[in-house]
Amino acid sequence: MKNVNLSNTHVPDKVYAYSLQVRHMMFELLDCKEGDAVSVEVFDDVGVEKSDGSNDAIQVKSSLSNRNPVSDRATDLWKTLYNWLISVQEKEIDIDCTNCKLLITVDKHGSIVDSFNNATTDEEACQAWEASKNEFYDKEGNEQKFSDEYDDYIRTFFSDKNKSDACKIIRKFKLETLVKKHTESLYERFEEKAFIAKESLDIMFVYMLGWIDKQTAELAEIRKPMIIYNKDFRNELT
Repeated sequence: MKNVNLSNTHVPDKVYAYSLQVRHMMFELLDCKEGDAVSVEVFDDVGVEKSDGSNDAIQVKSSLSNRNPVSDRATDLWKTLYNWLISVQEKEIDIDCTNCKLLITVDKHGSIVDSFNNATTDEEACQAWEASKNEFYDKEGNEQKFSDEYDDYIRTFFSDKNKSDACKIIRKFKLETLVKKHTESLYERFEEKAFIAKESLDIMFVYMLGWIDKQTAELAEIRKPMIIYNKDFRNELT
C-alpha cells in the first residue's frame, strides 16, 4: 500500500470525529443510572437524558493535529457556542435543566473558554460574556478584525438581544479535556465501572463497543433516533 501522510488529508479527522461520538456513548453509559439514556445526533453530538429530568448536551471535538480547538479564536469553539444558542432559542434545548459540555480529545485550554468554564453564577457568566466580547469589539462597540470563518458566530453570540441566552449557556458550560487518547480513557473507564474479570476485560470491551455500533446502525437504518437506554446496555453487559 502506498504510504500516505495523514496530516495531508482531512478525511481521517472526519471519520474519527463520527466514530468518536458513537464510542463516547459507552463512556457516558458507564456512568448512567437506571432510567437514563444516551443518544447520538438527537439533540447534540452526544446527549444524556437523566431520570431526574436533567440533560447533558455534549459537543465532542476531535483533534488529530496540534491545533487548539478551544483557543480564543478557534472556529470550533464559536460554532459550538452558536449552535447551542440557536438550539436554546428554537426550544430544542431547555437550558434551565441542561448542562452544555464541550469535550475535546486533547489537553488544551484558552483564556475565554476557561473563563466560561469557571463561571458558576449568573453574575459570573455575564461578567465572562462582557470580558470576552471586549476581545472582539472596542469600547465604542466597533468590530475588531476577525476571521470570516467565525464572524457570524461571534456577531450572533455577542448580540445584545442574545445576551440573556448566551449568559445562561455560559453558566451551564463545562469544558472537559482528555490528557490521554479517548480510546485509552474509555478503556480505563470500562475497567473501573464494568466489574469484569481481568482475563475477560479486553474481549468484553471490544464486544460492547461492537454492540453499541450495531445498535446505533440498526436504529439509523430504520430512521429511528440513535438512543441506547442504560437498562439495555446493562442487560447486554451482564
